[in-house]
Amino acid sequence: SLKNLPSYTAISYLWGKGQQSSVKFKLLDPHGKSHSVYIRGSLYAVLQNLRHRLRPTLLWVDALCVNRSSAEETNSNFAMKRFIFRNAQNVCFWLSDKDPSFNAAFNFIPHILDIAGIDKLLQNEESIKGWVAFVALLKNPIFSRLWLIQELALAQNATLHAGHLATHYSDFVDAMSIFLSCRLKISKLLLRHNVDPKELFDHKTTITERFVLLTTKALRITAAGKIQRQYTLESLVLQTKGFLVSHPLDR
Repeated sequence: SLKNLPSYTAISYLWGKGQQSSVKFKLLDPHGKSHSVYIRGSLYAVLQNLRHRLRPTLLWVDALCVNRSSAEETNSNFAMKRFIFRNAQNVCFWLSDKDPSFNAAFNFIPHILDIAGIDKLLQNEESIKGWVAFVALLKNPIFSRLWLIQELALAQNATLHAGHLATHYSDFVDAMSIFLSCRLKISKLLLRHNVDPKELFDHKTTITERFVLLTTKALRITAAGKIQRQYTLESLVLQTKGFLVSHPLDR
């Protein structure tokens, strides 16, 4: 029963393309026996960055916790997925550890959330690099993946991760809301300093806007912990048009 499990963290991440390099990884079973498995380089980067260096960390990762060679186990675990992500103490939403713009974007989010200083951010040339970095964050391809929407929508708590950087997902959502409401003013700021503002209106930011809407509004959790859907199936199909899947059946 999931109710009897100790606290654990669920990992939400982009598997990546199949041709990426694999890394040999050792797992211990409950009897202390070591088993060698091969994982994708993308997952290895996740585990390296999210592990605690001084104490054991209990993680749920689909690629390691589900035996994909067993159709029965795979189907059973996917049916349980909503309970796994809902009962997690936290859901870590992994972006990447390779994009250099993330550092500037993550450091800029607290400044966006400082409502008292937002006027300065919309007028000061020094804030341009921060806005450009934040837009680069919004265009990350992970926000175009349909399969990941449910994982964040179900989370009681969620954090956004890029390498060793982290921020609350709710802070990211609020920062994006402020960005959207101020986008025209940001565009004028960039134009005044000869920076092309077209990136602010890229279709990828529109996809991310819809991703955020669905992860925050698609479900309602009652006081009793019951999950209620806020959209009809037809509406969800329309809302998720344009999101990417690895297999048509995933949609």
